Amino acid sequence: MYTDGVTEAMNSRQQLFGEERLLQIFNQDTHASVSTMIQSVIEGLDTYVESFEQSDDITVLALRYH
Repeated sequence: MYTDGVTEAMNSRQQLFGEERLLQIFNQDTHASVSTMIQSVIEGLDTYVESFEQSDDITVLALRYH
């Protein structure tokens, strides 16, 4: 679960991070721990937006069930 601030995060060219990019991060390692997946999303966002200021909150919640 995530807020729209994740997919609507913009880089300096004002291009959105988007759902497709988010799904690519989640699908890189489907066996990773929840904390690793969230850390990958945060790192992906940081790399994408660089130092461009964001105007919305960015929240990610992940759960694993068996």
